[in-house]
Amino acid sequence: MATVRVEGPAALAATDRLFHGVRGCRIEAAMIGAVMFGRWGDAHGEGVVLVRVAEATVEVHCHGGAAASRAIVDSLHQLGCAEIDWFDWIAAQDAVPIRCAAFSSLLQARSERTAEILLDQYHGALQRKLAQIADQLRAGELALARASIDRLLQLAPLGMRLIEPWKVCLVGEPNVGKSSLLNQIVGFERAIVFDQPGTTRDALGVEIALDGWPVRLFDTAGLRQAEDEIEQAGIARTVDHVASADLLLNVIDCSRPRSEQDLQSVFGDCPRLDVANKIDCCAEAYAEGYWPTNALTGEGVAALCAAVIEELVPTAPDAGEALPFLPAHWHGLEVASLALNRNDLAEAGKCLLRLLDAPGAYSGGS
Repeated sequence: MATVRVEGPAALAATDRLFHGVRGCRIEAAMIGAVMFGRWGDAHGEGVVLVRVAEATVEVHCHGGAAASRAIVDSLHQLGCAEIDWFDWIAAQDAVPIRCAAFSSLLQARSERTAEILLDQYHGALQRKLAQIADQLRAGELALARASIDRLLQLAPLGMRLIEPWKVCLVGEPNVGKSSLLNQIVGFERAIVFDQPGTTRDALGVEIALDGWPVRLFDTAGLRQAEDEIEQAGIARTVDHVASADLLLNVIDCSRPRSEQDLQSVFGDCPRLDVANKIDCCAEAYAEGYWPTNALTGEGVAALCAAVIEELVPTAPDAGEALPFLPAHWHGLEVASLALNRNDLAEAGKCLLRLLDAPGAYSGGS
């Protein structure tokens, strides 16, 4: 579903000109909260549901495709309605920049856990903490101010991931069980599984939540010397995905001799967890230093997922705790920290006030 919000003095009249309700019902005559079904544009147009949500506000609910909502917006525009960006609309509803930014980010939250954290910021957690630090600076409580800023900076990398998932790539040689492992983690068959090496020719991505944290998991083409041009292209894309990954799951197959292939040049400095798959076919010593799994039965997969989250989220916020969630927050706190380290209390205070009061720091949304 998609929703177009129409508000203003002429909202009801504009929607009534375009909405053809069943039994001739009109939005201007409807009570607030009334829900109506009809067609948009003419009797053969898009099927829509209208809700009068306020005295001069109507929500038009249509099919979720971009074309359907675009057609509704264009028809309203032809009647003189002005289209505004959703972030600008949010900014007009709330004069507090951090609340405004938190609300826009909340609309993009990918899991209940990240939504709860952003809701805490919307309700003032970060706003109050920044104001508290500014008060501590004015009172000369420098140790408390430093500790508060350090804690916010410690949480800042997590804050940048509340609406943008971490990227985790399954990598390794062909036919070691990467696709089966992805299917076990996801919980349904998303990747094709076949015993012919080189089956995965491209990176296959799926977005999931692990312990409530958003993760985009990629199954990549097996790394080996390939003569097939299509497989070579898949391997090249694997290398590209590795370069932008936050974490690698390096999978080996316990059922065959350990390969001497040096993949360090491909992995680079990216953090990784080594995974020993098919543990039912290997000796315990073989898997030493590896996370043991059996992608067919699911054995060890829960522990592996927990290890992934421990690697990605080494520090989680407490309930209701302040958290920087935009790059502008992180940058401003870093500048304030540097100023505090050189005892420039005035500049540190200005940095905090800019974060509290400057709408420009948040323009364009998150």
